[in-house]
Amino acid sequence: MRKRLITPTTETVRSRGEGWLDVESAAGVEVTSEDDDSPVESAFVSGEARGWRAVSGSQTIRLVFGQPQV
Repeated sequence: MRKRLITPTTETVRSRGEGWLDVESAAGVEVTSEDDDSPVESAFVSGEARGWRAVSGSQTIRLVFGQPQV
C-alpha cells in the first residue's frame, strides 16, 4: 500500500460552468440500490435538497464515462 501525507487546502465552490463536468451527459451511473423517493440523479443536481438515499447496508456508486475526461 502506498501512502502519502498531503497538506489540506481550503475548498472553494465554483459555480456551474467553471470547470465542472456535465456528468449527466458524459457518464452513466450504476448503483447497488436506491430509495424510490431519492434517486441517485438527485446527488448530481446542483441545489437539489433530497440527494441520494439507498436501502441499508454497504453501497456502491459507479460513474461510467463514455470518453476519457481531462
